[in-house]
Amino acid sequence: EIEEKSISEISKSDLERYTLSATSLGWINCDRFINSRKSKIKYNINISNAEDANVKLIFKSISSILPSRTSKGFYDFGSVPVNEEVILLAIKKKGNKIFLGLKELRIRATSEEQDIDFKEVSLEQLKSELEKLNGNFN
Repeated sequence: EIEEKSISEISKSDLERYTLSATSLGWINCDRFINSRKSKIKYNINISNAEDANVKLIFKSISSILPSRTSKGFYDFGSVPVNEEVILLAIKKKGNKIFLGLKELRIRATSEEQDIDFKEVSLEQLKSELEKLNGNFN
C-alpha cells in the first residue's frame, strides 16, 4: 500500500513497516540478548546527521533487525553483545524526500558517535536497497 502513496503522504510508521516487508530478516526485541553468555554492553549511539531518522541494527550472526528507541539525543539499543558485526540502517524522510543510510560496524563502545552517509532514494530504490540486505544473510 505504501507504493501507491506519494512520498508526501508516507509517514514515519509507513517507512517502519516497509522495512520489515521488504526484507526477509527477522525482528528481535531488546531483551533478546539477556540470557546470552557473550559479554554485553548498553549500546547507545549518537548519529550527528540522523535528524529524527528511523535507526536499526541488523545483526549478521542471527539475520535479525533490532529497532532503537530514542533517548536524550541517542539511539538506544539496550544491552547487546560486544564485537558483533552489524549493519546500521537509518531511514529518514525530509520534506518530500526519503534518505537511506547504511554503515557496517562492529559493536565496541557503549556510547559511540557515528556519521552515516545518507543518500536520497526513491521508494523503488529504497525497496531495492532493503532487498539487497537479504543477500548478506542467505
